[in-house]
Amino acid sequence: MNFTEPNICTSMLDCKPNNHCLGCSHAIYIGKVDLKGKVWTFEFRPMFGVFFTRKDGEIRSKQPNELHPIWQKWNIWFNEFQLKEDKSD
Repeated sequence: MNFTEPNICTSMLDCKPNNHCLGCSHAIYIGKVDLKGKVWTFEFRPMFGVFFTRKDGEIRSKQPNELHPIWQKWNIWFNEFQLKEDKSD
């Protein structure tokens, strides 16, 4: 199976492009979503989930609660990510 190449993979194994597993704990996907003109950046790790980050790339000390509208945008990104993964089978 081939999967979307992560932005960063810290694995000590030979992770050639499109040669990692979906659940790789070493894979880090970096992305951003726009919510009413405000850009939210994030890191997504399949094994651990998503963390929203500050402009400097550090994890925000306060993550949005489950009712925050950013989660609707995040779900759109995640669904597109999953579609890419499914198509690569």
